[in-house]
Amino acid sequence: MQQGKTMMAVVKDEPGPGFAWKEVPCPEIGAGQVLVQVKAVGICGTDIPIFDGVRSVPEGLIPGHEFAGVIAQVGQGVEGWAVATGWLLAWSKAVADAITARLAKSQCAENILELGIHIHGAFTTFHCRAPELSTSAARQPLV
Repeated sequence: MQQGKTMMAVVKDEPGPGFAWKEVPCPEIGAGQVLVQVKAVGICGTDIPIFDGVRSVPEGLIPGHEFAGVIAQVGQGVEGWAVATGWLLAWSKAVADAITARLAKSQCAENILELGIHIHGAFTTFHCRAPELSTSAARQPLV
């Protein structure tokens, strides 16, 4: 994306019930990241308490953690992923030790980062991710 471009996003911009529909900066990808054009987002049970204002999230958060899209741009050093490749993403990524990750218990890790809860999610047009941070990123044709 070009610097200075904007997009529309669902944003939790204040405590209490509700979301806002706001113009936000398009993400800039760095080395090792891909920019995904979001094509579909599921509404999860986790999104409801965020909307209702009973689950605390960072101010300005873009929610949405279950999504599919198409890679729009590939950052330097990314291998095995290409523009126009389909993308599916799991709901969380644990920043945990290798043993926890190997045991596939990332949702139980101490230092968890949940997409759309702790870090920006996909209720927007573009989402920037590092492929290795996606617990179930998969190349799939999108129908």
